[in-house]
Amino acid sequence: MKSVLLLLILHNVYCFVPCPSITNRYSLLLKSGGKGFGAPKPSKKKVEKKQEENELPPIVKNTAPKAKAKPYVDDISAGQSALKSMRRKEAERKDDGLRKLKELREMDQSVIEDGAPVIPERVAMRMGQRMLPFVGIPLFLGTGSFVTFWYLATYKDMEFQPVSVAAITIVLLA
Repeated sequence: MKSVLLLLILHNVYCFVPCPSITNRYSLLLKSGGKGFGAPKPSKKKVEKKQEENELPPIVKNTAPKAKAKPYVDDISAGQSALKSMRRKEAERKDDGLRKLKELREMDQSVIEDGAPVIPERVAMRMGQRMLPFVGIPLFLGTGSFVTFWYLATYKDMEFQPVSVAAITIVLLA
């Protein structure tokens, strides 16, 4: 049904019988002049007049003497000079760093050669023996109490005030 309706519509569109009102509407489109669409082609006289208007005057040779070529001068633009100064500053900065490193190594060599004082072995051992009770034990107790509170809260379903947990941990650390 749809295809029959479509065929009827197409037949009416392409095979219509022109009536006076339709021909008046389409008469302007049909009078385009020449083949295809668009305005009629301009006559040859109009084309010749346009060409005459567009013509350029004849070329006149310049008889003025030519300027002498200037010798090549190494012209540096502002950007090139800025780049050179940046590179120079960077090289100076690297040289300063290398110079300081060299001075530091020389100082280290002089300290090693002079037999500078070193912490004796006995003093180092005594320091370690004192650090263990005064640093290691409080650190272990503070961390252990925090882990204990976590275990009791997670697995034993006990509730603690955060202030009490923080206070006990800080007391054991100090």
